[in-house]
Amino acid sequence: MKILGGTLLIFLILAQTFSKGLVALDFMINKDFIAKTLCVNKNKPQMHCNGKCHLKKMMEKEDKQTTVQNEKETILYLEQLNNFTTISTSREDKYSFPKNDKRLSTINLPFFHPPSA
Repeated sequence: MKILGGTLLIFLILAQTFSKGLVALDFMINKDFIAKTLCVNKNKPQMHCNGKCHLKKMMEKEDKQTTVQNEKETILYLEQLNNFTTISTSREDKYSFPKNDKRLSTINLPFFHPPSA
Protein backbone atom coordinates (compact mmCIF):
# COMPACT_ATOMS: atom_id res chain seq x y z
CA MET A 1 0.00 0.00 0.00
CA LYS A 2 2.90 2.34 0.80
CA ILE A 3 4.49 1.68 -2.59
CA LEU A 4 1.24 2.48 -4.38
CA GLY A 5 0.78 5.69 -2.38
CA GLY A 6 4.38 6.76 -2.97
CA THR A 7 4.16 6.05 -6.68
CA LEU A 8 0.90 8.01 -6.94
CA LEU A 9 2.40 10.94 -5.05
CA ILE A 10 5.47 11.01 -7.28
CA PHE A 11 3.27 10.83 -10.39
CA LEU A 12 1.11 13.75 -9.19
CA ILE A 13 4.15 15.90 -8.40
CA LEU A 14 5.68 15.18 -11.80
CA ALA A 15 2.37 15.87 -13.56
CA GLN A 16 2.14 19.24 -11.84
CA THR A 17 5.76 20.07 -12.60
CA PHE A 18 5.58 19.14 -16.27
CA SER A 19 2.00 20.30 -16.93
CA LYS A 20 2.98 22.50 -19.89
CA GLY A 21 4.90 19.61 -21.39
CA LEU A 22 1.82 17.41 -21.01
CA VAL A 23 -0.31 20.02 -22.81
CA ALA A 24 2.25 20.17 -25.65
CA LEU A 25 2.43 16.36 -25.78
CA ASP A 26 -1.38 16.16 -26.01
CA PHE A 27 -1.24 18.68 -28.86
CA MET A 28 1.38 16.63 -30.72
CA ILE A 29 -0.60 13.42 -30.33
CA ASN A 30 -3.94 14.94 -31.38
CA LYS A 31 -2.62 17.46 -33.91
CA ASP A 32 -4.86 16.30 -36.78
CA PHE A 33 -8.01 16.27 -34.66
CA ILE A 34 -7.27 19.71 -33.22
CA ALA A 35 -6.48 21.18 -36.64
CA LYS A 36 -9.74 19.84 -38.12
CA THR A 37 -12.18 20.51 -35.29
CA LEU A 38 -10.84 22.88 -32.59
CA CYS A 39 -8.73 25.30 -34.64
CA VAL A 40 -10.10 28.84 -34.75
CA ASN A 41 -8.51 29.48 -38.15
CA LYS A 42 -9.59 26.26 -39.87
CA ASN A 43 -11.47 28.33 -42.49
CA LYS A 44 -8.23 30.18 -43.38
CA PRO A 45 -5.77 27.51 -44.59
CA GLN A 46 -3.40 30.18 -45.95
CA MET A 47 -2.43 31.03 -42.33
CA HIS A 48 -0.99 27.53 -41.78
CA CYS A 49 -2.18 27.63 -38.17
CA ASN A 50 -2.88 23.89 -37.97
CA GLY A 51 -4.20 24.15 -34.41
CA LYS A 52 -1.41 26.27 -32.95
CA CYS A 53 -4.03 28.82 -31.90
CA HIS A 54 -5.66 26.13 -29.75
CA LEU A 55 -2.28 25.20 -28.28
CA LYS A 56 -1.69 28.86 -27.41
CA LYS A 57 -5.07 29.03 -25.65
CA MET A 58 -4.33 25.88 -23.68
CA MET A 59 -0.88 27.18 -22.64
CA GLU A 60 -2.40 30.48 -21.48
CA LYS A 61 -5.04 28.57 -19.52
CA GLU A 62 -2.30 26.46 -17.90
CA ASP A 63 -0.33 29.62 -17.01
CA LYS A 64 -3.42 31.13 -15.42
CA GLN A 65 -4.08 27.98 -13.37
CA THR A 66 -0.46 27.89 -12.22
CA THR A 67 -0.57 31.57 -11.24
CA VAL A 68 -3.78 31.11 -9.25
CA GLN A 69 -2.37 28.04 -7.52
CA ASN A 70 0.86 29.87 -6.64
CA GLU A 71 -1.14 32.79 -5.22
CA LYS A 72 -3.17 30.39 -3.05
CA GLU A 73 0.02 28.73 -1.78
CA THR A 74 1.55 32.13 -1.01
CA ILE A 75 -1.55 33.23 0.91
CA LEU A 76 -1.57 29.95 2.86
CA TYR A 77 2.13 30.34 3.66
CA LEU A 78 1.64 33.92 4.86
CA GLU A 79 -1.31 32.89 7.04
CA GLN A 80 0.79 30.16 8.64
CA LEU A 81 3.64 32.61 9.12
CA ASN A 82 1.33 35.05 10.92
CA ASN A 83 0.26 32.32 13.35
CA PHE A 84 3.76 31.99 14.81
CA THR A 85 4.45 33.91 18.00
CA THR A 86 7.21 36.48 17.88
CA ILE A 87 10.34 35.43 19.73
CA SER A 88 12.53 38.09 21.23
CA THR A 89 16.16 37.86 20.13
CA SER A 90 17.66 40.49 22.38
CA ARG A 91 20.84 39.48 24.17
CA GLU A 92 19.29 39.75 27.63
CA ASP A 93 16.50 37.31 26.73
CA LYS A 94 18.75 34.94 24.85
CA TYR A 95 21.47 34.60 27.47
CA SER A 96 20.16 34.94 30.99
CA PHE A 97 23.43 34.84 32.96
CA PRO A 98 24.00 36.65 36.21
CA LYS A 99 25.65 40.00 35.51
CA ASN A 100 28.11 39.90 38.43
CA ASP A 101 29.45 36.39 37.85
CA LYS A 102 33.23 36.76 37.28
CA ARG A 103 33.58 33.31 35.68
CA LEU A 104 31.46 34.37 32.73
CA SER A 105 32.92 37.83 32.27
CA THR A 106 35.61 36.63 29.83
CA ILE A 107 33.20 34.75 27.55
CA ASN A 108 32.10 36.58 24.43
CA LEU A 109 29.02 34.59 23.45
CA PRO A 110 28.04 35.87 20.00
CA PHE A 111 31.43 35.10 18.41
CA PHE A 112 33.66 32.08 18.64
CA HIS A 113 37.23 32.77 19.74
CA PRO A 114 39.86 30.05 20.00
CA PRO A 115 41.38 29.58 23.44
CA SER A 116 44.24 31.94 24.18
CA ALA A 117 47.57 30.47 25.28
